[in-house]
Amino acid sequence: MGSDGFIHTLLASNGADSEPAVPFIPPNARPSSLIWVDGVVYTTTSGECGAVPSAVWAMDLTAPEKERKTVSWETRAAGIAGSGPALGTDGTVYVAVGKAAATGSRSEYADAIVALDQRILRPKDWFSAAGADFNASPIVIRDKDRDLIAATGNDGRLYVLDAASLGGSDHRTPFAVSGRYTSSGAGAALATWEEQGTRWILATAVGPPPTDVTFAANGLAPSGRVVAFKLVERGTSVALEPAWQSRDLVSPLAPVVVNGLVFAVSSGEYRPAHAGATLTADERARRSVPAVLYVLDAASGKTLWTSGTKITSFARAGLAAGAGQVYLVTYDNHLYAFGIPMEH
Repeated sequence: MGSDGFIHTLLASNGADSEPAVPFIPPNARPSSLIWVDGVVYTTTSGECGAVPSAVWAMDLTAPEKERKTVSWETRAAGIAGSGPALGTDGTVYVAVGKAAATGSRSEYADAIVALDQRILRPKDWFSAAGADFNASPIVIRDKDRDLIAATGNDGRLYVLDAASLGGSDHRTPFAVSGRYTSSGAGAALATWEEQGTRWILATAVGPPPTDVTFAANGLAPSGRVVAFKLVERGTSVALEPAWQSRDLVSPLAPVVVNGLVFAVSSGEYRPAHAGATLTADERARRSVPAVLYVLDAASGKTLWTSGTKITSFARAGLAAGAGQVYLVTYDNHLYAFGIPMEH
């Protein structure tokens, strides 16, 4: 999708348009990544760029060309968190909404996780927690015969919701919630996996560790860290059990889990402690340090391998993994690929 808001379908062989571009969202917006499920494409917009509201957008590209239309749902004065929506196993669209955008503005869905109909984006259910200020896209966890939704907020907590009733009858009762495990502003995506019947959830944390939650530590971590929770059964409900925290990581990126190993990045990016501080891109770059990739034991968080000084700039984009490789893009426009050498 270009800045004009048109969707382009490209040929993988040469990048040429395979069909005419389709108008999707207003121009000059700030969209998230595109998600394509069952012929429907989704994105979100945030930041009011180009006077485009914070909203979720969808279009069914399987419909005949003349019948294609964009549907949207606006948050009304609250920002959408993360890199886009998440979809449940039944097609429900879940989106995380932060605090109201301005003093005095009101939004029914501020500080909320909202469930939307997959085709018309009408709200079906929601969970709201005062002051949560959700800061990353939710994830969907398939637990037995139900979907669970996990999300983090700038209140420093991890929330788990039952998709069958996100917040109970009052829309304010989570299925499970952790204690405060981080200062505000971590905002990296969650990771999850299941190992020998145990469901794990990874989150990032920044600043000195709060005392509300205790993890098995792998050294002091005053700058930041990856933290691991176990999702454990408590009768008919669940609870979040703190497991481990990693070594110290500077502005950690969202971790990924591959073949039972946790890949975590100390991004090295300088982020002012004061939320209102303003720095130019050059000033932030000068204060940043090179990124480091770590491989951690998924059960304990212990460091198994490190990239050392191989990376020469800080990183802002997340990790990607595939075909036995882990990829990281850095600020100086380099793409790093790490993997196990194979004989050919």
